[in-house]
Amino acid sequence: MKTIITHGGPAHRDDLLSVAIALATEEGIECVCRRELTTAELGDPEILVLDVGGEHSPAMNNFDHHQLGRDDAPACALSLYLGARGLLKSFSRLEWFAPTVEIDARGPFAWAKTAKMGSFPFELLSPVEAFLLGEFSKESELRPGHALWGLLESLGCSLVRQARNLAHQIEHLRATTFSTECRGVGVLVHKNVLPAGPAATLLRKEHYPEAAIQISRDDRGPGWALFRYDDHPAVDFSVLGGQPGVVFAHPVGFMCKTEQMPLGSALALCARAVKPAD
Repeated sequence: MKTIITHGGPAHRDDLLSVAIALATEEGIECVCRRELTTAELGDPEILVLDVGGEHSPAMNNFDHHQLGRDDAPACALSLYLGARGLLKSFSRLEWFAPTVEIDARGPFAWAKTAKMGSFPFELLSPVEAFLLGEFSKESELRPGHALWGLLESLGCSLVRQARNLAHQIEHLRATTFSTECRGVGVLVHKNVLPAGPAATLLRKEHYPEAAIQISRDDRGPGWALFRYDDHPAVDFSVLGGQPGVVFAHPVGFMCKTEQMPLGSALALCARAVKPAD
């Protein structure tokens, strides 16, 4: 493919990210055009069509969602394109991905309802994103050498790298993780220090959703870090303050740190932090 065509006018996160990832992963792209396309262009598989054209045809490299019905599952050009390129599962783990798809497909208020929010928090929209979308909106054509071309390509490379690295982190973490139970409460045990980022949270969501406590090697000392998930009402680590082997117990009760000790001793502390069932 030599050309990408997406819609003109105001740009949105969906079309900008689709273009950025295409620039990072496709070979031979020479031009990005922001305009309506002709019937002949829609039928040309050497043209990558994103978020315009009214057709979803991966075989023809056409990825639009505006023809989908209200009752169809939320989809946008970004999710359709990533699905065709085998990247959808990796990207779907990124925290911003699901809201991006639903907001583009159904609007911000539909997503606010999904997120159980009273209204969409427009005040949290990023001025950095608004600036980048505004600059992209000004252009009708981009070619290599344009400052925005390089920026979008770098953004696409970074996102693909993040998605793939997160998938690798989750699989690696799963190999060093097991679940057990303390007084009827699920405990997720990580044998090592947890990596920075959302990998541990996603691992729990995908494989151990019932866990109420997380144990991992402390990233600041030789002991263990004990953490309460979702403010579980049966777990209160504040009761461990002053106990032998406990370095710090947060007064709010959501976490504590221990001295170096066998895992069995750390699990015994977890058991003490679990309130007896009524």
